[in-house]
Formats: sequence, C-alpha cells, structure tokens
Amino acid sequence: MRSDPLDRWRGVLDLRDVYGGRSDPAFGCLFGVHERLGFRPVASGRGLPLDVSPQTRGAQREGLSGHTWIGWQELAGIDWDEPSERPDSRVRHYRRRDDGTLELVGTYLWDTGFTGRVDVETSAGGPADWAERREWTDGSTVYRADRARRRDAVDTTVWNPVWKIMEVLADVHGPGNVRLVVWFG
Repeated sequence: MRSDPLDRWRGVLDLRDVYGGRSDPAFGCLFGVHERLGFRPVASGRGLPLDVSPQTRGAQREGLSGHTWIGWQELAGIDWDEPSERPDSRVRHYRRRDDGTLELVGTYLWDTGFTGRVDVETSAGGPADWAERREWTDGSTVYRADRARRRDAVDTTVWNPVWKIMEVLADVHGPGNVRLVVWFG
C-alpha cells in the first residue's frame, strides 16, 4: 500500500491475459453493454473509478466506451441463479430424449429460418415480447422462450480464470481491495 490514498490502486494484469474472447451476454448481464437477455446489469454505467490506477488511466484512448467497474465483494455475492426480468430474446433449442426429458442443444437468436420451421409469426414487439415458457415443437425438437439465469449469460469456462485471480488477490489483499475495471471499444 502507498501512503497517498488516491494512489493506492495498481493494475495487476490486462484482462486479455486471462479472458479469451468476447461475450455479449456476459457483458450485458454484468456491465449493461449489449444487454439483450433481460437482466438488470450488476455494475452498469459507473464510469472509471475516481482513484483508478495509473496503469488503467494510461490504457485509455479515444473510441472507448461503457467504462465501469465491479469489486470482488459484489461479484462474489452475485446470485447466479437469479432469473432475468423478462424472457430471453433468444430461443432455447432442446432435443427430447426417449424418457421425455429435454436436453439443451443450444440457444439461438430469433430468425426467419426458425419461424419458418415452426410456423409462427414474429410478434409486434419483436422476439423479446414472447410469453414466458412459450414453446414450439417440431418432432423431437422443442424450442422454448424462457427467462435466462445469470449463469446462462456468463460462461464460467471463459470467466473462471478471471474470478480465480480476483479471489486469490482478495485472499491476499482483502475483498474490498480488489476490483475489475472494464470498458469496451
């Protein structure tokens, strides 16, 4: 720790060092950027922290937006089973097993191919205007409009390295002394 309270934060690593890819569902669920799943974002629109580290401030350039941050304590307290506030704008595609249960195959955005396969029309409000649990069946294939859970939006295989590093830093420096600062280009 430094004696100057405004200089107590330091950048530890660039997120790109441990996070491989782009995830609009996660960015929307957590930070409110490209939000399409109906979540109230956890840490949206906070801007850069006033006491941002010199490394983070130095990484800023023109064309960046969506600056926000989340602390480890807040992140560790997220209810990953919390449902979205409205049905997901994507359709879940299931395969009906022989025992009648459904196996998730994938999640798809509404498209004309889907509407043609199941003979439905797009609602006036668009795909996100579906009634919750609306279901269309095509043989052993079931399409369903459901509410997403936060865990559906944030792929743990991609984000776990970030969470693990933050957790280790929280163990060493205290949970209130670790945060993730993000922005989007």
